[in-house]
Amino acid sequence: MVQTPRPAPAGIIACVAGVLALALASCDDGPTSPSDLSGGEWRLVSIRLPDFSVVTPDDSGDFTIQFDVDGRIQVQADCNGCGGRYELDGDSLEVTDLACTLIACPGPPVDRMFLDVLAGTSTVDVDGDDLTIASAEGTLRFTR
Repeated sequence: MVQTPRPAPAGIIACVAGVLALALASCDDGPTSPSDLSGGEWRLVSIRLPDFSVVTPDDSGDFTIQFDVDGRIQVQADCNGCGGRYELDGDSLEVTDLACTLIACPGPPVDRMFLDVLAGTSTVDVDGDDLTIASAEGTLRFTR
């Protein structure tokens, strides 16, 4: 006797479709790309240092970064301007060749803490208008 396959009940199909939709929604949106970082200025919200203390700049406009899609980075570190290169590999960010003016800024040395976290290799995470850069030197939180 040959049996003809019966179509799956609509409830089972809906259940499977729901599970697939939930699984896809919970997946990471993939590695960070230069286009995720470029397109405007990121303003520093806070610096979390390795001892878990948090430093907040008096004026977030004094601490900014801009990523160009061609691998260039522009940085404002208090009263100093910097330029350099960056490279992304997944969620790993490497900032190199960072050259800055050497003006002695009048405020506390937030510029040095900021640049210490930014320079070198770190991890990067973009979530809408929020950017987090973390290294052994601390964590920088930015917003657009």
